[in-house]
Amino acid sequence: MGWSWVQLIHDAGYLNSVATFAHGTIRNWPSSTRVEAATIYAALSVSPDDSTITIYTDSQAAIDGLSLCASFSYSNSRLYYKTTNFELWASIERSIRTKRLTVLPVKVKGHDGNYWNEFADSLANSAHHSDTAPLLPAAAYTSSHNVRLVYDDVICESNPRRLFKLHFQASFLKDLLSLKRFHFVFYLTNKDDYVVDWELT
Repeated sequence: MGWSWVQLIHDAGYLNSVATFAHGTIRNWPSSTRVEAATIYAALSVSPDDSTITIYTDSQAAIDGLSLCASFSYSNSRLYYKTTNFELWASIERSIRTKRLTVLPVKVKGHDGNYWNEFADSLANSAHHSDTAPLLPAAAYTSSHNVRLVYDDVICESNPRRLFKLHFQASFLKDLLSLKRFHFVFYLTNKDDYVVDWELT
């Protein structure tokens, strides 16, 4: 997935001049909220200490996540592990706290002709389709805690309880379907003599 941010200078003497911009990619757990969180993390990670940063985003979920991070109690609460992309949000919270940042989220309408929002979206799309766009390394945004949950070399960033539940449900279903009485399930589309006419069905 591609992410991007654009820094604007509002008092440069001409309309919304671009100071700098960045874009890259992030892997695993695909969702639009994850990309928004990755963008916020990438922007805050290069922000100078004691800064006031206004973040314009078309994602209400990102604004809600920033509100939780601003409380400075997010990663110390039970809410932490119940949040999707909790490692990213914990790193955002840590950046805000250690750099003493003031972050002001502002909601803008997505796909509504906002030039800079569309510009950031196009940068994210170009990163998504690029082979040379830098990858946001997992080690950078998952180091807020000493213990990380890893499954099959992928760092878990969804509710662990839900992940275990889904894993065991899938395992049990696989075991159930492997019983002899359910062997016909595998023949529904593969065997010529036991094919279902799905169009007719």
